[in-house]
Amino acid sequence: MQCQLLGTPTPRIWPDLRNLPNASSVHWPDQPYNFLRRHFPEVSAAGLALLNGLLTYDESQRLTAQQALDHQYFRERPFPRRPEDMPSFPSTNTPASISAGRASAAAAAAAAA
Repeated sequence: MQCQLLGTPTPRIWPDLRNLPNASSVHWPDQPYNFLRRHFPEVSAAGLALLNGLLTYDESQRLTAQQALDHQYFRERPFPRRPEDMPSFPSTNTPASISAGRASAAAAAAAAA
């Protein structure tokens, strides 16, 4: 899938590719173009730059976590929401809900028998 989105890696964009173990035995698809824009048409230019930076084949050129967090994408509108402003949902992993789920599954199995 990464090749379908980013294009096939080549020594031009990933110089150490030929040094990877078994790289010469991999059959790479013939897909020379980056299609991130096509797959994510609503994403801004800064968002695409962030995606490209995170998905770069050459790890020496890939964004670090800190570079990603400092990326311009997170400073454009609409701004990210604060965690306390995000919706919350009740936990479904409480002992009571697990017991209820087991009882429901047992009842369904009994009804099917």
